[in-house]
Amino acid sequence: MKTREERNTLQKDLPGWSGWRLTPTIRCEPVAKNKPENTRLPPGTTVLITGAAQGVGEAIALGFARAGATGIIIVTDLATDKLVNVAKRIKVAASAKEEEKGEGGDGREIKVTALQCDVTKTTDVNALAQTIEKEHGRLDVLISNANYLPRTTYSELHETDPEDFARCFEVSVIGTYQVIRSLMPLLLKSEGGLKTVIGLVCMGMFWGESPLAMSAAKMGVARVVENVAKGYGDRGVLAYAMYPGGDKWINLSPEALGVVTDIMTVCVDSPELPAAMAIWLSKEPRPWLSGRYVSAQYDTDELEAKKDEIVKGDKLKFKMVV
Repeated sequence: MKTREERNTLQKDLPGWSGWRLTPTIRCEPVAKNKPENTRLPPGTTVLITGAAQGVGEAIALGFARAGATGIIIVTDLATDKLVNVAKRIKVAASAKEEEKGEGGDGREIKVTALQCDVTKTTDVNALAQTIEKEHGRLDVLISNANYLPRTTYSELHETDPEDFARCFEVSVIGTYQVIRSLMPLLLKSEGGLKTVIGLVCMGMFWGESPLAMSAAKMGVARVVENVAKGYGDRGVLAYAMYPGGDKWINLSPEALGVVTDIMTVCVDSPELPAAMAIWLSKEPRPWLSGRYVSAQYDTDELEAKKDEIVKGDKLKFKMVV
């Protein structure tokens, strides 16, 4: 594993249009004020995270618990025992938050719903929407993190498996579409809601190289996010395509990826990084960023300082250069 300084050196030559250096400071962990335990979400905040049985999804769910969310719905199509364990950790994290506040706590109690759901199946997702409305009565934040890493991720195109390739698209693109389609009515009618949609993407989508399936699928997710921002912005919905950073908690070896690669050696970011950015994007309206790409590695103060530049130049969007 390389140091963070070595990671930054390796990536310093990435082209400007990759957005890598939009903010001069690239974070590997959130600054103190943005850490979930130092943030307080509005009362009643309810959040749905798909792909929450491990990795990024689990980290984001725990982060929202530490930030004071009172309703958390975690979803996966993996083994339910993993999801049950995550649900237990969420409750522990929420309890710790209240204990830290002591007598100053506001007595919030968290309700956690753990559901097995295949986000590519309409019946599963419709049932998910019904359960959330019945058990929670509202939805403030929807985070589409469900993902599928093809077994032949870094193989040449002619050596990839067509069904494996298609599954990546189904989970990332169709899954994101399905969940937003089914939950949008509840998101819209939740009184005083945060009305936030976050679709997780990868930096590889900027290039037409390996990993092809993942890169192409995540570009699809970014386009879904743009559509949501444009189509529902006048009703208060804000949508972001968020890159979670190079996650050091990912448990994959180069052999598991199917290639001897340096990629895992630059995954040095804290699991709190994507959680903190998702909370920062959700806790208050940031319409100037809606419909755009945001990296969890960005320094939020420096990002806000570039607000006028981003809006005037219509930056952090995907366009064809002619």
